[in-house]
Amino acid sequence: MRNARVAVVASIGFESFSYSTLEAMAAARPTIVTRTGALPELIDHERTGLVVTPDEPHEMAAGLERLLADRSLSDSCRLAAYAKARKQYDTGVVLPRMMEAYESAANFFYGDRDVPSPLKSSRKNILIRPMARALASVA
Repeated sequence: MRNARVAVVASIGFESFSYSTLEAMAAARPTIVTRTGALPELIDHERTGLVVTPDEPHEMAAGLERLLADRSLSDSCRLAAYAKARKQYDTGVVLPRMMEAYESAANFFYGDRDVPSPLKSSRKNILIRPMARALASVA
């Protein structure tokens, strides 16, 4: 990735969330993705990269040629991709939302019911804190 001028994620099947696309964005690489699954949600066409039709090699080739030939477009896409990755997907942004989701799930599951005795006093410690430590250590 370090030496790449452009990243390409040419999926033809469903992509629920593409870590390879997010890694390219975080590495400030303009990215070409196919219009499948959640890929178009990660890449804003002509702002953070290009979105092309799956199974259309000529469209993919034209996109590659465009990003390689137009340095201004390539630079603006890579900077916008990096900014989007930091603003929406950085660990410091995502971790609090994940913690909130786990806490909400625990509250939904247990609610006001009797919590099993092993979890009674430390439900939060058992369910939430180890996840927070694990995720924070990755950051």
